Amino acid sequence: MRDAGLELALHKTDAILVKGRRTWQGGQFRIGNVPISITTEAKYLGVWLDSNLSFSKHIQEAAGKAERAANALVRLMPNVGGPGMAKRLFDHAVSNSRIMQSRIGEI
Repeated sequence: MRDAGLELALHKTDAILVKGRRTWQGGQFRIGNVPISITTEAKYLGVWLDSNLSFSKHIQEAAGKAERAANALVRLMPNVGGPGMAKRLFDHAVSNSRIMQSRIGEI
């Protein structure tokens, strides 16, 4: 990496121990003289990873974003009589795109 002129930001680096059958006996990772913190979850390329590889944090975050987008659209719609069909379809399309954008099945 250094030959290509690239460097790691070691102060931003985290490590996730993926759980298996064996238990972690403790210890610490170091790169050079910099200790690397061990976490149970971290965001990498827009996807939340955790030590169980369950993606539960990623699903919670994606559902929260879709809910916030849907709530913002609801505030724009009239209170009486409900929204027209075009607005309902638009609301559905926005919510659906938020959910599909964060699908973990296509990773």
